[in-house]
Amino acid sequence: MNCAIIIKDAKFFGHITQTILSGQYVVYNGKYYEVHEISPDYGIVLRRASDLYSSRRYYRQLRTYHMGKVEQSEMVSSRNVAGMKLMTGCCDFSVDTDGYLDIQDLHDCRTARHVDLREDPKAGSYRRSYHNKRILTVKLPDMDEDMRYTLGLLFSELFRSLYPAGWAYLAVLAKKPEDLEETYSLLTYDLEEENSTENLYIVEDSELDLGLLDSVIRNMPRMMEILEDYLSWHLEKLGEEAAEEEKEQTEGESEEAKKDPYRKEHYFLFGGEKVSSHLKLSEIRDYLKRCGSRKNPLTRARKQELIDAREFDLQAVNTCDFCGLPLSEVSYERLNDGRIRCSDCASSAVETTGEFQEIFLRCLKMMEILYGIKIHAPIQLHVTNAEEVAKQTGIVYKPGTKFAVRAVGYAQMKNGICRIVVENGSPRLAAIETMVHELTHIWQYLNWKDREKAWNLKMEKKAYTAAARDILYEGMEIWVSIQYLYQVGESSYAAGLEQIQMARDDARGAGFRLYAAQYPLVKDMTALRKTPFTEYIPVDLEKVKSEAHRLLG
Repeated sequence: MNCAIIIKDAKFFGHITQTILSGQYVVYNGKYYEVHEISPDYGIVLRRASDLYSSRRYYRQLRTYHMGKVEQSEMVSSRNVAGMKLMTGCCDFSVDTDGYLDIQDLHDCRTARHVDLREDPKAGSYRRSYHNKRILTVKLPDMDEDMRYTLGLLFSELFRSLYPAGWAYLAVLAKKPEDLEETYSLLTYDLEEENSTENLYIVEDSELDLGLLDSVIRNMPRMMEILEDYLSWHLEKLGEEAAEEEKEQTEGESEEAKKDPYRKEHYFLFGGEKVSSHLKLSEIRDYLKRCGSRKNPLTRARKQELIDAREFDLQAVNTCDFCGLPLSEVSYERLNDGRIRCSDCASSAVETTGEFQEIFLRCLKMMEILYGIKIHAPIQLHVTNAEEVAKQTGIVYKPGTKFAVRAVGYAQMKNGICRIVVENGSPRLAAIETMVHELTHIWQYLNWKDREKAWNLKMEKKAYTAAARDILYEGMEIWVSIQYLYQVGESSYAAGLEQIQMARDDARGAGFRLYAAQYPLVKDMTALRKTPFTEYIPVDLEKVKSEAHRLLG
């Protein structure tokens, strides 16, 4: 009988058994196949299998690495990276593939089916031997056996994400604790070494040099930051749920707790009910912090604390008129009206009236959702240049090199019709900020007209009254626009605006500080519970008048 031979994929034979074994299932071009045979003569022989409709299968290989003695004199290089000593050297080692775990989910070992290949007649073809092979030795001072095992497991799991096409050729090896539970023992490879040292080993299980060890060494600080941030998030999450659980015991279980039982199904349970006592997650987190990940940029980004005070230099000689950041010597452009725009702002500049109209409609809809308000009035939108905006707001606009806070739009209401005017050429985020600012103005026009009399903002001098009114009105508009940007995930830009407004020593800056003190900005995109829109008197009027006196002396 003639059989059709169809080539589905190609690999070096020395790269096959690290990724696939007999009895496993693979998918090619959307079709399901079973691995029937692996041999040096025929390669991988696949057989068409019926499609799996419930879920895909995951596999974890079970290997044993037999490592020869690693001599100190055979070390090729040594360096200290983030508190760890990384040494590369050469030694002989061999690998036996004992079988694999067939599981429904990569982290659910409770459903795992253990497939043992040790008595398979073809098991010898799964054995690999290396002579004078380069390995990475990681010396970890002040680390016990449990911590080394934990760090090795973390690196193994991290490599699956960082090297999606190469993780199977990287093996992280460490001595396992003697009484380690079977579930956790199967998660990492076994190590048998001649000189039982207290080290962590990373080997490249490949006949060819794939450059994976060099990549690991080069990216070790970044990997440590990833692990430290993930462990911090995990432990914070467990701490939050523990506090919530304590609260539930007195108030009854909340619906939110029922929906998000993180502590009952998080990754490190691996399908079980409790974490192994040998898994020292908090100790590893603390160790990584001591190794230099204390000011972790990933943690700052996750907690939306991206802005460094040095990034916004209000005294810089040349700054962008839109974002306020210092300019490089060549990376900016000067518009026809004299405004200076950096390359980042230019890349997202809104140029047409249609684009501004789209932003306007989206901001209006989002404000109604986020703040629970309604603006029942026709609104006209006009786009013009910076000079015209300045003229209509009574400000003389003079282009310069230093950053200066200026009016980039205004709102007015005549004969029951509202009108918003914005300057052209603004970056998208600046246009959003302006639109939210002016929409807040219109809401104030529609809702505060009669309240002003009850609030009695009138002071002994007209200048004081005008300043108090600016503090009350403009402070809220600035707060609303910055809070809006935080709510839609633009935390970096919002933090920059917040810093600039906090530094202003005028009515707008004073007003923003009063609102920020009474309504702390929510920076993690959670629902807003208290806003100036919901309060009859949004801020303490006596504080408003006091700020007016301070500003005008």
